[in-house]
Amino acid sequence: MGFMSGPHAVQRGDAQAASRPAPTQPIRERRRSVARRFLVEFTLVLLAGAAVVFAGLAFDAHTSANAQAARTSTDLATTLAIDPTVVQAVAQAHEEAAADPEGAVTRASARLQPYVEGILRATGVDYVTIMDSDRTRYTHANPERIGGDFLGTIEPALEGETFTEVYPGTLGPSVRAVTPVLSGGEVVGLVSAGVTLENVTEAILVRLQIVGLFAVVVVGLGALAAVMLFRRLDRVTDGRDPDELARLFAAHEAVLHSLEEGLLLIERRPGHAPRVVLANDQALRMLGIDRPAPFAVDDAGLPEDVHAVLAGDDRDEVVRIAAKDLLVAREQTELAGRSAEILTLRDRTELRRVTGELSSVRTISDALRAQAHEFDNRLHTIATLIELGQADEALTFAASERDLGQRLADRVLHAVDEPVIAALMLGKAAQAHERAVEMHFETHLAPGTQGLQPADVVTILGNLIDNATDAAASRAARTGDTDAWVEVYLASADDGSLVFQVSDSGDGVAEADRDRIFRRGYSTKDTESQAHGYGLTLVRQVVEGLGGTIEVTAAPGGGAVFTAILPAPEPAGGGERVIRVLVVEDDARTAAAHAEYVRRLDGFDAVGVALTVSAARRALRDAVERGERIHLLLLDLNLPDGHGLDLCRELRASGLIVDVIAVTAVRELESVRQAVAVGVVQYLIKPFVFEVFAQKLAAYKDFFDRMRAPVSTLSQREVDTAFAALRTSNAPGLPKGLSEQTLDAVSDLLAAAASPRSATEVAERLGLSRVTARRYLEHLADRGVAVRAPRHGARGRPELEYSRPRPA
Repeated sequence: MGFMSGPHAVQRGDAQAASRPAPTQPIRERRRSVARRFLVEFTLVLLAGAAVVFAGLAFDAHTSANAQAARTSTDLATTLAIDPTVVQAVAQAHEEAAADPEGAVTRASARLQPYVEGILRATGVDYVTIMDSDRTRYTHANPERIGGDFLGTIEPALEGETFTEVYPGTLGPSVRAVTPVLSGGEVVGLVSAGVTLENVTEAILVRLQIVGLFAVVVVGLGALAAVMLFRRLDRVTDGRDPDELARLFAAHEAVLHSLEEGLLLIERRPGHAPRVVLANDQALRMLGIDRPAPFAVDDAGLPEDVHAVLAGDDRDEVVRIAAKDLLVAREQTELAGRSAEILTLRDRTELRRVTGELSSVRTISDALRAQAHEFDNRLHTIATLIELGQADEALTFAASERDLGQRLADRVLHAVDEPVIAALMLGKAAQAHERAVEMHFETHLAPGTQGLQPADVVTILGNLIDNATDAAASRAARTGDTDAWVEVYLASADDGSLVFQVSDSGDGVAEADRDRIFRRGYSTKDTESQAHGYGLTLVRQVVEGLGGTIEVTAAPGGGAVFTAILPAPEPAGGGERVIRVLVVEDDARTAAAHAEYVRRLDGFDAVGVALTVSAARRALRDAVERGERIHLLLLDLNLPDGHGLDLCRELRASGLIVDVIAVTAVRELESVRQAVAVGVVQYLIKPFVFEVFAQKLAAYKDFFDRMRAPVSTLSQREVDTAFAALRTSNAPGLPKGLSEQTLDAVSDLLAAAASPRSATEVAERLGLSRVTARRYLEHLADRGVAVRAPRHGARGRPELEYSRPRPA
């Protein structure tokens, strides 16, 4: 069979194509958008409002026209009723009506009809009817009806009243007024004046045309405004319907407030202060803001550090706010044609803590690698000495190296009770040793982190020690000087603040650079490496976030000294800071003096005085009932109604934990033994001076703070340290961290020396660190017991030398 061709083939193809169903377009549900719904509803409201207003105005026009017609009719009727011409004609016709009714009407009409017609032409009244009291007309708009009866109400007028009414008279419905004509006090006739409703309606229609024109103009303007608003609303809402917008808003709120990151949108308008127009819950929590958006960036109620973050311009930065490390990312955007900025906040506190611990682990790993390398070298040296037959030298070499490492480890582990920090210090010491840098470590702080987060301590000390080691090693490599050193000193100031100080023998920091070195990205090291320029910035942020300060100064003889001072942290227990003291003393004046002594001391408060044992029991019982705690009793032993030690036994038997310091003149050995047996922690014998009193309570406060550590168990060393605090008896005036025995040893060494001694020489002689020896020597120099002078001519690190003053 051949292929079909020609027009029939085309027709068949067309038929097949027509028989195939046309491709269906996806059906899209059409909903009325917010803009369209607004346009329809606004138009309906506008038209309804215009109709209501028009109806109201029409009713008002109708009422006003009727009132005006009634007023005009009344005025004209009352005026004619007192007109002498009308009164005379009506009275005469009324008298003649009895004898000649028709003649009376004819004569009255002849006089009054022309008069009334003149008045009608001069006024807007349609008719005036003057009649007798029996309704007989004297005048009428239609002369043919003169003499006929007046249609309508006349009874009130016959009673002497003027009234108005709407009545369908001979001329059609009209608004009329009827009033009496009086002559000699008698109603002799009536005057009725009126305006037909047809004329009233014409007047109303004129007013309504004006009102209608005004309504059309208002509706037109409203429609124009509606169209403009429709277009803007349709553009803003993207033609979406209300349900869709509600879903989008709900989804927006759910996503915005479920983000782990903080998100803020800052709007910047020319001529206006920047405003935070959007902020999710996480952002407000991270920044510590207790108000929802919107609020001004420069709002006086915002913390200073938050204001700095919101007003900053760094694209990416790490800031510390409310003990949290936040990564702040900024991105410029546009908001409704205006410049805006998106701030994204990410909490990096936990990450930094883990990173610090990882850094410590890496530090230990590097230290172990360095120690393994060093151990191989030492082992080779020992083996060589043994092969050479020098066994004693080999043993001495091995022991000396072991003792040196052990002393460093013991010093760090006994001074630092936090594993992360201990690992950091040991690792940094090993790294410094591998780079031929001598590291000295001295601390006068109690074991632990002093209420700081380990990550914060690692950040501060780790970066400072790394920079110091780099500086010391770099200078030593450049100059060939073998005396490269780093000193780490930890202590507390007189006000309780913590002092972290790291010194080095490097080149130091130029005075012009001492502010710039804390800026992000600034570094004096290899500028091509992106790994530098962030450590000191992070250190400053952590220190300032903790409320402290950091500064860099020049070390004596060169090098740099970085000193970070942190405010005194809260007690480890996180509870009360003040030790509440009850003074129990039989003499009122002595009790008042002891209470005043207590109030002079920081961290103590005298909450009461008891003169007897019973008064002391009552004060303790009342404190328990109030939910308050008394921590310490200053207890006299000889009291009027009992012995102080009996009160101690009662306290122990009751389970009430109250520490007791005996303040008494009793010196007998047996009394002292019994006091120890019942738990008296200190024994102060009268008489004494305030310095001794303050020393005893300071020792007790040290013990009290150690016993409030947030742990359930203590090590033997911690127990020994706590009890040793109660037994410490430093001489008054000696700085914290110095002991009298060591001070005497340093002073005796200077006295016996034939020539001045440096801190290094004193340290080697007495087995101290150079930093410790220098502190004692400086204290002696400050007291005038020693004099200091620079030592000239020696290479290496510049040092001071100390000696006893020469006699005058």
